[in-house]
Amino acid sequence: MQHLDVIVALLAVVGLAVVADQLAGRRSLDQALLVGGVGAVCGAFLHVRVFALGTMDGWGWVGWSLIGTGLCLVAHFLFRGKR
Repeated sequence: MQHLDVIVALLAVVGLAVVADQLAGRRSLDQALLVGGVGAVCGAFLHVRVFALGTMDGWGWVGWSLIGTGLCLVAHFLFRGKR
């Protein structure tokens, strides 16, 4: 398949967001998905455009997007204001 890396990245981001939401004990899956998606885009952007380590043709950006997702989810749950 031509876009298998994109499908794997999307499924991994959704999986990380669901796991993070369950571990945090929150009921805000939509927020976790939004933060995870933004983190994935930022991670892929860092890999492709900022550091110029590769292109979207390889699998390197998938790892960077998962790292970005993880960092953003951790920051979201640490610094999110509590009511």
